[in-house]
Amino acid sequence: MLTAAVGGRLGYRHLIDPERIRNALVRSVQERWSADASIDGAEWITPRRLRLSDIRVDLPDCGPLRFAHPSPADGPLTEANPPTMTVRCTSMEVTVDRLAAVYSGIRVETMVLNGVDVAIPTGVHFSPGATTAVLGGRWLDAIGYPNLECRDVRVRWKDGAPQAQDWTDALHLSLFARRSATDDRAVDLEWTSLRKSGVSGAARWFTDTGAVDLSSGSFPWVAIDDVARALRGALPALGRSGAAVTLPGGVTVEGHARLTRLHVAPDAHGRLNRVSAAIELRGVNVSIPVDDDERALGASQRFIRLEGLGGELRMPALGRIDYELSGSFHGSPCSIFGSARADASSGWRDVKAIGFDGHVDLRGMVFPDPTDAGMARIVRAFRPVANLYRDYQPSGRFDLTASMVKSAGADQPIVAPSVRIDARGAAAVCRFFPYPTEDLWGTVDFTPIGILIDRMTARHGPTSIVVNGWLSGPKWHDACKLTIEATHAVLDRALRNASPPQFQDAFDRFQLAGVADLDLVLSRPEAPVGQRGKWQTRLRAELVEVTASWEEFPCRIEQITGTCTLEGGRIRFENVRGRYGDAHVTIGGQVMRTAGRLEDVDVVVAGTNVSCDDELLAALPAGPRDALRNLKPSGTFDATCALSFDRRRAGLESLVQVTPRDLRIHPGLLKTPLRCLGGSATVKDGRVRLDQIRASLGETRVTLNGDADLSGTAGSTHVVATAAEVRLSDDVLESVIRNGDGPWPRWRIETPVSITTTLDVEAGAPPSVTHEVQLTDARVVHDALPYPLDRVNGVITVDGGGARATDIRAAFGDARVTLGFRAAPGAAPEAPWATSAALRVDGLRIDEALLSALPQRARAVLRELRMPQGLDLRIDELGIQPAHEGSACVVSLRGTAEAVDLSIGAGGGVADAHVILSFDAQGSDPGEGYLASGTLAVPSARLLGHPITDASATWQLTVGSGDGPLLFRIDRLAARAHAGLLEADVEVASQDGRTAYDVRGAARDLDVASYLRTDRRAAGPQLPEDVRGVADALIRVSGPVNDPLSRRGSGNVVVRDAYLYRLPLLMAILQVFQLRMPDRNAFDQLEASFLLNGNTVQFEDVRLTGAALKLRGKGTMTLPGRRLDVYLAAWQDVPVLTKLIELHVTGTPTEPHVEAGPLRFLKDLVDTLSGRP
Repeated sequence: MLTAAVGGRLGYRHLIDPERIRNALVRSVQERWSADASIDGAEWITPRRLRLSDIRVDLPDCGPLRFAHPSPADGPLTEANPPTMTVRCTSMEVTVDRLAAVYSGIRVETMVLNGVDVAIPTGVHFSPGATTAVLGGRWLDAIGYPNLECRDVRVRWKDGAPQAQDWTDALHLSLFARRSATDDRAVDLEWTSLRKSGVSGAARWFTDTGAVDLSSGSFPWVAIDDVARALRGALPALGRSGAAVTLPGGVTVEGHARLTRLHVAPDAHGRLNRVSAAIELRGVNVSIPVDDDERALGASQRFIRLEGLGGELRMPALGRIDYELSGSFHGSPCSIFGSARADASSGWRDVKAIGFDGHVDLRGMVFPDPTDAGMARIVRAFRPVANLYRDYQPSGRFDLTASMVKSAGADQPIVAPSVRIDARGAAAVCRFFPYPTEDLWGTVDFTPIGILIDRMTARHGPTSIVVNGWLSGPKWHDACKLTIEATHAVLDRALRNASPPQFQDAFDRFQLAGVADLDLVLSRPEAPVGQRGKWQTRLRAELVEVTASWEEFPCRIEQITGTCTLEGGRIRFENVRGRYGDAHVTIGGQVMRTAGRLEDVDVVVAGTNVSCDDELLAALPAGPRDALRNLKPSGTFDATCALSFDRRRAGLESLVQVTPRDLRIHPGLLKTPLRCLGGSATVKDGRVRLDQIRASLGETRVTLNGDADLSGTAGSTHVVATAAEVRLSDDVLESVIRNGDGPWPRWRIETPVSITTTLDVEAGAPPSVTHEVQLTDARVVHDALPYPLDRVNGVITVDGGGARATDIRAAFGDARVTLGFRAAPGAAPEAPWATSAALRVDGLRIDEALLSALPQRARAVLRELRMPQGLDLRIDELGIQPAHEGSACVVSLRGTAEAVDLSIGAGGGVADAHVILSFDAQGSDPGEGYLASGTLAVPSARLLGHPITDASATWQLTVGSGDGPLLFRIDRLAARAHAGLLEADVEVASQDGRTAYDVRGAARDLDVASYLRTDRRAAGPQLPEDVRGVADALIRVSGPVNDPLSRRGSGNVVVRDAYLYRLPLLMAILQVFQLRMPDRNAFDQLEASFLLNGNTVQFEDVRLTGAALKLRGKGTMTLPGRRLDVYLAAWQDVPVLTKLIELHVTGTPTEPHVEAGPLRFLKDLVDTLSGRP
């Protein structure tokens, strides 16, 4: 204004008169703006510089400047509160162009103002017209625009009520203005704040249009209250409360701001309505009431208080403001950004009509106590906040990010499309899962589509919790899905009480305790409006360190790991593992309950190395518990229990499979415990099925199979125990046989055997135990046997009725034995056993070892027998029956014996005999004697070197008691030999160590040729083929056995129908006579009688009769060399024989020596020839 006044009123002629210039300037200001003006002095400093001092201008509400009427809060207009704005300047120096003044008037080149003071009292406000009048007027064109410098400019506002004397400096700066070098329509402005901030800036002012463009820097900081004073003319609704500005709706604002960007341009009508600007805020405090009650409260008493805000307001146009601010809310950092839009009709004057799109970001806020008065008003005013506190009971720190939208218009609602709460160590209790949590971290988003929870982490004691999910709305009919993951969750009462009812039931039934990782899913489908949605729950528990005890089987399992899923009424177990003492337990399967009732069970529980202790037994039902306690179990086992639901009985059904590891049971039937080491036992419906249970009884390995009753209802039992490689120790025998007075103590099985024991129990009957002893290549020793039975194979069955066996096979020496027997205990425990047996022995060799085991008398007899291929013995019946009194037994024996190469005696009297002997014997044992009888069959044999066949006889053996006599008889022996028949009776008697025999025999119709062919000692090496004859003989021999010198005997031989010639003896006789024996001189009859005395056979009468020659004589033959000493007399009608000749025959029958001599016994010979006695 001063520039315009100077330019308009100075004239060249006045330049030289400073006083006149001063007066002219005062008048010009007074006329132009109706203002009071004064200039105390004027002087030329230099020819071109004029100094004006102590300048004052009081601007009233008139002329080109228009001020708004004061607000009632500023008080009435008085002398103490004038309605004028005062501008003072300590000095002003003006540089003019005097030469230009000569031709075109005075032209100001520079203007320097020092100590400018602009005072705006209370009640004076700029109106919109004042801005246009100053910025858009061309009133300075008269003098042109000089270069202007304002030093130490202050703009002050009167603070407070009209009576207050304090003024507030709004601005303190230096200003420089000059004509633009590029556009003569523009003035370039530069300023620098004289405060500590040192803010500087530059702008361009277009004088023709009034347009302004802030090109760099910013305007100095000013108080918002000062800005409000200037804008109150345009916004009369703005009020004041101390240093704060009160906006419509009760919102109060205080602080500082500065203009950092400004662009003002005229519209098509020349009005400066095209405005864009940016304002930076500093230290701004905002207080927002939430209801009418808070509007009546002071700013510091309201809950919503934004303090220390800083940031930027951007106005891209007059109808829009974009903002980006940061500060604190209740001591927590916060940031606000968004945009505001003026209402089309009321503009910015009606705050309620302003539309906006705002975002709030709050950091580190503490959830207020809902009982606090300010927070209680918030809860009442904002339903989402009320729902938050109702559903989650939050506390602690959080971050808040919220978006709020309002369309322009006084009747438009405020909508919060997005509210995000980030918990930062907060605490909460979810109404849907009332499990108290702390150290809560994570995000809750309130969006138009619902409430979203993202990675919300928390802790409950040592438990780490992560929550995710969404809710379509806060109402009961809204859909929702929440996922709660808890790491190392403590299974305590708090978790149990927070869980849904079906999970609480699982907690109670399994008595859960410990730590688990939980994954809980709470979902609820959308329901019709007004109806409650039905919750659907799913809990997946990764068990970490859990203990549990099921009420149906109360054994405490510890250190449980694995997965347990609860969904609806279903509980599913996956890879669940735990420990019961030293045992490892696994659980898998599922349980289904509906309305507290079991619907389905499919669970498998497996235990490894389970200890059979009192706790385990006590957990069993009564029946199995009592049955197992009777077995006195101890040790360890593996078990698998399959649980299912029997819909017919509406109860549990179990299938238990037990595999012993080191399990001991001690049934009453056994003397020592049974140690079970493997196999499996299956328990179902009160019964147990044993499958290949491997056990040991002492050093004996046992395998158990079968099934038994465990219900205690007297069901049937059938158990089979198989033992391999059993050493029959006394303990084993006592457990198996349980009778030491039977036949067993005398028998010892020295090699391992296999034993199969069968236990059968029927309801109401005593237990039945059967043992089957399997002998495989066993070795059996008996005290009375010289050597053991080897390679014994077969089965011996022992039960309550005794013992029995069939087809026992063994080796006895070189013999092969087949045995079967049956033995039964006596009526009294001490009574002997009754035994019946069948025995077959093939190839039994009668050797010294065997003989030494027999009685002396039997040894004497059997030593005479030779059986190179052994004896085949078959005992069809061996009976041992206890006597009526004492311990003696009645023994019966029936069978056969067969030898294929029997020889009797060293002399070979009987050789190569195939003998079949049947026997039937009975006697008393011990030493009471016995009687035996039977038949004898000899299909073939050699008797004194001659073959016999088809021999048969009966025999009888009588043995007296003690050392009584032994008598053996063979009666009616008949046999075939040399086409004839042999008959004999044999008797052998033994007593006092002496054995004697007596043999009576006869031969009929023997074929001489066959006989001679057999006995080459008589026939010589070459027997004519046409030698023939039929022989009959009688013989009797007796004497002691093995004493040939003491034997005695007699007999005779008759050969008839003979044709005998060319025999060695006959040829020797003919050679004596120097004759060859023609066929007609063959002998046709032979008769001889003899006596046996020891080794001497004495021929009493020997006769050889032939057609040409007759021989008769007597003599001896010495055995066993068959040495002859025989005298024969020969006579016949032979031409060369003129007298009787005596022949003396020596040598052997095959190598005879014959000498001729005179008859020494003529008389005897004559008597013989004549037939006289």
